[in-house]
Amino acid sequence: MSAAVEGAPASVAKSVEDYVSSREEVEPTLRKFQEMISWDDDEPIETTFELNDTLYTKAQIPPTEEVFIWLGTMEVALARVYNWDVVQKRKEKTEEEEDEGKGKGKTKADE
Repeated sequence: MSAAVEGAPASVAKSVEDYVSSREEVEPTLRKFQEMISWDDDEPIETTFELNDTLYTKAQIPPTEEVFIWLGTMEVALARVYNWDVVQKRKEKTEEEEDEGKGKGKTKADE
């Protein structure tokens, strides 16, 4: 799994390859995102806030009854990973169909 997921700064990654490099990494990465947005109510959360383009700060958030937070960054990251996986599946399906089509068009004379 990519280091981008491990540290998960508040800024949006430029590409899905910042999170995954193969289809085998999709499920673990999505699970990691899910873990990042859920937590044990008894423990404080450590998070990173973007103050500007080049400045970040860390903060501890104590347990609370309600949390109103915009998870736009995480939603973008999740959508990118999910969409990347969909594209990869479509490419694989197209390649399989092309391979099957090539096999059907052969005759004994072609061999």
